[in-house]
Amino acid sequence: EKVQIPITKPYISFIGNGSGETIISWNSTASEKGSDGQPIGTILSASVAIESDYFCATGITFE
Repeated sequence: EKVQIPITKPYISFIGNGSGETIISWNSTASEKGSDGQPIGTILSASVAIESDYFCATGITFE
């Protein structure tokens, strides 16, 4: 699943077991078609979307 942290959820931390061991990935591309038949673009193809303040990630890779 895509990971989305809304602006209403501050102070979130992702703590992994190491950047080579903990990986969050998603298989979307900017050219993928959305429900309207148009390309979704880079913003909607992201694996992780963090809108909140005070986000911290350590020991993790985002693909």
